[in-house]
Amino acid sequence: MNAWEIIELCFYPYKEGAETIYALPYGRNAVSFSLPANQTCDWITYQMDDGLNCDKKERSAQVVRQALASPTGTSKLSQLACGRKKAVIVISDGTRLCPSELLLPALLEELNAGGMPDYAIDIVIALGLHRKQTKEEMICLVGAPVFRRIRVHNHSAEPEDCVRLGRTSSGTPVEINRLVAEADLRIVTGNIEPHAMAGISGGMKSIVPGTASRRCIEHNHGLSLHGPRKARGAG
Repeated sequence: MNAWEIIELCFYPYKEGAETIYALPYGRNAVSFSLPANQTCDWITYQMDDGLNCDKKERSAQVVRQALASPTGTSKLSQLACGRKKAVIVISDGTRLCPSELLLPALLEELNAGGMPDYAIDIVIALGLHRKQTKEEMICLVGAPVFRRIRVHNHSAEPEDCVRLGRTSSGTPVEINRLVAEADLRIVTGNIEPHAMAGISGGMKSIVPGTASRRCIEHNHGLSLHGPRKARGAG
């Protein structure tokens, strides 16, 4: 069962005898539960533009392209790419709910439009200290067409694969993945949600701890013993 089939199942419950069967997405599948058929439910969903009359995957891709065409507080990515020599796109690993497969084609279109060829672009999976993704998992994360076009790398937190950039006021050594640190254009993707220590997930967390060295990550995480404020100060 793919993600779109799960979504269809969740939005279209069915009746079975005196009960209505519902399903909730869970991993790569769904978990079902039942309620009495006369029990009414409220649905909380994202509001989509009714003018996007196409299948759900293409509709999502169009929403991404619309966002890139009208960015908030910055120039268009195609303009930022002009004159740049190396770009890195940082994506989440399989433990995070981020639809990188939907985001990457539109991001690559923007970079290409700005004059950056595919060979000047790398994708780095922000593992932090998580295990490396297998080839099959990489293909699942970025999509087969993108995997064939662009180099995809697992982040390495080993010191020889990171560049030391300095030290924070809290004493955290700032050591970042060499590919990420040396690129002159970095695009960070990820889900955004509340985080007990960092305040908000995604964004800066995709860099630290996502693409940081082991020493940087362990020192930064150790600051959580002093409370959220101290940990945020080291981010």
